Amino acid sequence: LGTIEYMPPEQLAGDRAAMDLRVDVYALGVLLYELLCDQLPFDSRRLRDATPAVRQRILEQEDPPRPSRVRELPRDLDLIVLTAMAKEPDRRYASVAALARDLKCFLANRPISARSPSTSYYVWRFVRRYRWQCAAAVLL
Repeated sequence: LGTIEYMPPEQLAGDRAAMDLRVDVYALGVLLYELLCDQLPFDSRRLRDATPAVRQRILEQEDPPRPSRVRELPRDLDLIVLTAMAKEPDRRYASVAALARDLKCFLANRPISARSPSTSYYVWRFVRRYRWQCAAAVLL
């Protein structure tokens, strides 16, 4: 039971053992995608008209377009949405709180956990967060 467009592959397959909080994280990822792009990641008509086997194949094997390809968005926001909508439950955020934490970090120009850490990434986020202070330090 549920709305097909918001179901992760394991829920559509009926794998009750694999269903936990990450099912909700997936649905929130789809909702976030819809809010950012003004469209669902997968074509609703195609999902609804397909046989159960085809629906399962679409959700398990096809990747939705990156949100930044539909609309101009920062790469970090792409990563947050795609991590929430990962096909494998283990690759998704462990909880809604973890997803919310990354969204708050993104809004505050802090590093997000969905991105692999690198020195340049942390420096860039620091400069974005303290742009006036950094500009003043460079001028001095």
